[in-house]
This record gives sequence, structure tokens and C-alpha cells, in this order.
Amino acid sequence: MSIPVKAVLQNRALQCSFTSVFHIKKTANTAKAFQEAKEVESIFLRAVGAPMAFMGFVGGVSFLLKN
Repeated sequence: MSIPVKAVLQNRALQCSFTSVFHIKKTANTAKAFQEAKEVESIFLRAVGAPMAFMGFVGGVSFLLKN
């Protein structure tokens, strides 16, 4: 990971923001850094986004079946 990416992640992590992963691409100054940013975003979406979507779906189904 390049230095600007680390700085962005550290600053955003201190702000407790899940969106920090999406700001990494703005710091990419080379094709390799941009590719790394896309990879980090993909990992984040699979590790955090997919389980959150699944839990929301299960909650929605549960809510509909309760009524």
C-alpha cells in the first residue's frame, strides 16, 4: 500500500467512517495504486457489504412473516 493510501485510511479510520475505503481511489496517483484501491474496495464490499445486505434481507423477510 502506498503512503497516501495509508494516510487516507488512518485519517478516515480515526473518524470511524465506513466510507473511507471508497476515498482511496482519489489518492491513487499510479495505475498500480488505482488497482490496489479497487481491490481494497472489492474486499470491503465482500467482507462488510454482503453480510450487511444479507442481514437486512433476513430482517425484512422476518418482518414480513411476523405480520
